[in-house]
Amino acid sequence: NQQMPYLRIMLAKLGLMQLHDPNAEADDIGHQLGKQLVANGHTVKFLTGDHDWLQNLQPGASWLDHRTDTHICTPEEMEAAVGARNARHFVQIKAMVGDTSDSIEGVAKIGEKTAPKILADFGSVEDFFARVDAGEFEPRLVAHKNLASEEGRATYRRNLQLMDLSLAPVLSAESIITSREEPDHPTFLDWCENFQFKYFLQNPSRLTGPFDEIIRRADYSALLQAIHQLGENEEEEEEF
Repeated sequence: NQQMPYLRIMLAKLGLMQLHDPNAEADDIGHQLGKQLVANGHTVKFLTGDHDWLQNLQPGASWLDHRTDTHICTPEEMEAAVGARNARHFVQIKAMVGDTSDSIEGVAKIGEKTAPKILADFGSVEDFFARVDAGEFEPRLVAHKNLASEEGRATYRRNLQLMDLSLAPVLSAESIITSREEPDHPTFLDWCENFQFKYFLQNPSRLTGPFDEIIRRADYSALLQAIHQLGENEEEEEEF
């Protein structure tokens, strides 16, 4: 992403702590750190509009879309929003349906309405496969036939490997790079001028003020502890 170096510079000038791993995606870092923080007894809120991060939901962790003010904290709220009652169901639905934004094709004839029904009827995709293989269920609907087929199974399992954050390689403290600078608002505003962010320049304090408050209240000790503990707690996270 050509914009990322500039984004990191501007966030640094706002005084925010940044984390990155040269060999990992942001969602992998968020998933594993969130899991460790919850294991340490902290409450975690994932602030993002990316629905893939709904995989991180568990007791002690919630998801907030700042654009729509949608806050998902319970199984009921998750089901109402995306048709899945927990993180495992969510990723199985994604693996069946695919993701057009990432050019990942799903199983043929299975969409966002059909996938939750399959989970409601069978409990999980693996249970669906098991019942078909045991002769306990004979697929008759097109969606069922497609999922049970060799091609459908291969598509589902490929997508699961691509989408399931719990299957990513375990990160280590040595691989994560942390950085933080003292706030430098004049330089930040120079960058805003460079990129013609006129909305920010009209009222700079409207943007910088909330970040100043975050920094004033910030305590990174819990986060740094979680980074150093990565890989130590590999028990499966509790579901809703």
